[in-house]
Amino acid sequence: SILKMYHKLGARHSKYKDDEICDSVTAAQAADSMLGLKNVEASFVIFRRNAETIGISARSLGSINVQTIMEQMGGGGHLSNAATQLQGISIQQAYEELVHLLKNNEEE
Repeated sequence: SILKMYHKLGARHSKYKDDEICDSVTAAQAADSMLGLKNVEASFVIFRRNAETIGISARSLGSINVQTIMEQMGGGGHLSNAATQLQGISIQQAYEELVHLLKNNEEE
């Protein structure tokens, strides 16, 4: 379920409910699907992988380097396809960290 969307940079991201477990394939498919929305250049799906781990699946059409954003959060990938896993934080905390990084990247 999409709770909030970030509209700067042509990026969108969604958060699942904090107590809802989601598999990484479903999250990746959701991120891919969001790229089909009008004016979306990148998408980020924040989800709970298990009781201890938050995942973020990131996709881009190429104008936004999601790899560098995910690397800043301890993950990796490629220019248009990246992800990370975070331990010991909530979905809300992951969301706030992602928004902070997106805002910082926008300013650069």
